Amino acid sequence: MNRNLPLLCIVLLTLWTAACAGSRQSDICKDDFYSKATLQGDAAASYAEAKQSWEERADEAKLRAAIGSWETAAKIEPWNTDTYVSLSRAYYLLGDGHLRFDSSKEDEMLAMFDKGAYNGELALGALDPKYRQRVCGGDAVEDAVKTVDKNAVPAMYWYATNLGKWALAKGILVVLGRKDEIFSVMTRVLELDEKFFYGAPHRYFGAYYTKVPFPDGDPALSRKHFDKSLEIEPNYLATRVLMADLLATKTNDRELFATQLQMVLDAPDDVILELKPEQMIEKRKAKDLMADIDVYFE
Repeated sequence: MNRNLPLLCIVLLTLWTAACAGSRQSDICKDDFYSKATLQGDAAASYAEAKQSWEERADEAKLRAAIGSWETAAKIEPWNTDTYVSLSRAYYLLGDGHLRFDSSKEDEMLAMFDKGAYNGELALGALDPKYRQRVCGGDAVEDAVKTVDKNAVPAMYWYATNLGKWALAKGILVVLGRKDEIFSVMTRVLELDEKFFYGAPHRYFGAYYTKVPFPDGDPALSRKHFDKSLEIEPNYLATRVLMADLLATKTNDRELFATQLQMVLDAPDDVILELKPEQMIEKRKAKDLMADIDVYFE
């Protein structure tokens, strides 16, 4: 038997996955997508309902209600880019903040990340017509995203974040197939606004470099980005949870793991008032991780 056959299979499968991942069709290339309403109704009322439900997003049912209202509004006013950004963020929160805690809902969680990426992509296509033109003309996302303006940062961030979570959950081959695209989009976000969403680009790369380069990652670079994210906003709890979950376990650093999670558990829920629901979710993650500390560090 050829000893190189298993490696060859992996390489071929990776290339196949990358090709399939890159061939995903998007509605941003439909000529009338952003101009043709598919539903008649009161968009203002749907936006108001979404906003009211979103305020109570710590409740999964309320978050789903917000998503439903935004989806309705998007059909009435498909040209409103803010709706797609809101949906991208909301789908991410539903997957990462609610469904992740129930192993029986893994498939639904994956679907939410997929929908989050879809809506982020729609927002990006609407906010930057040049990007849309290039991608729909056949250019790679990695090239087209290099000229996107700062006004599209929220769309790029939530698109890449959802896509990254979806790819990671699908498996390493899908991650490898999408990593250049995700890296390029998030690099552009970092270039345009490193402070966006409480240091989000640095937080993302802190997590990213615990996985890439595969399989060992780059722990030193990961720590650099996590530290920068905390410098920008030390009270955003997800940064500390990710540092513990991904970096501390990667480097077998029990002290880092325990210290970061304890800081999360000790923080007031409203340490960033407008993010109280998200912070409560991060504290739940921290509690679960801390309970398993002896599993991670035998």
